[in-house]
Amino acid sequence: MPAFPPLEGYLYKKNSKGEWKKRFCACKPHAFVGYKEKDNEVKENVDYRDIIRVTVGKNEKGKPTIEIEVKNGEKVIFQADRAKDWADGLEMRSDWAAQFAPPPPQSPVINESPRSSPAKTMGGGFSSGSRDQIVAELASMEGMMKKKNSAGVWKDRYATFEKNYFKTFKPKGNKPTTEIKENIDLKDIESVRCITNDTMEIELKQGKVMLFQGSNIQEWARVIQSRTAYVVKEYEAKLQENLLNSVHIEGWLMKKSHNKYQGLQVRMSYYCIYANILPHIVLIVI
Repeated sequence: MPAFPPLEGYLYKKNSKGEWKKRFCACKPHAFVGYKEKDNEVKENVDYRDIIRVTVGKNEKGKPTIEIEVKNGEKVIFQADRAKDWADGLEMRSDWAAQFAPPPPQSPVINESPRSSPAKTMGGGFSSGSRDQIVAELASMEGMMKKKNSAGVWKDRYATFEKNYFKTFKPKGNKPTTEIKENIDLKDIESVRCITNDTMEIELKQGKVMLFQGSNIQEWARVIQSRTAYVVKEYEAKLQENLLNSVHIEGWLMKKSHNKYQGLQVRMSYYCIYANILPHIVLIVI
């Protein structure tokens, strides 16, 4: 996905009784997700591909709102202070998803709690709340783990994803500081695998290998694999698009150069080729 401006924060969702319920909402890579405030239960999960339109309006108290209409005709209304920003952000993601988005990554199968209630999936009826929550978490997984350093010592890390990067920070308690320890471009990853039940190995294309440990490390490995595959596919598609749209110019040019042996200015012939696939000029001296 392109680097859209991040969107997240507290909104109020209008329920079927006309009541406004507080939600923490965020634009994830594949969907707009609304969480119940108290226990982080996923309540809304709107696939960008299902969005027909997003309309800015006002509620009965004059507060700004956004109305999201999806393909099955369902509409949902949120009160939002930055309604225009939310509407623009959702429409940009919806337009992109309609043309380029692959299907959302498959979620691992887990055991459901008998108390878990179904979460509403906009455009697709109801599905299990735990499954929807995992789909959302695939895009925003973060938390504590350990990383083995060059001296063989396991060091605490706070790990998260940021756009196309897997990042780890030096933690203070269970919270990240601003000190970045690892900053891995996902398209540079060669392989990700779990070598034990609690140890993950990440190998980069230049040969560097890193080891991480954590209680949920197998889920981390699945998320990194799915995100890496997505980023690589997007990167290759972009290269292909650049290739198809590339500018190609070639021909004879004259370059003015100083002749150190004769103290004269001479002109040398070069055959030049320019292409903007990875913009550069190739000079072939004849």
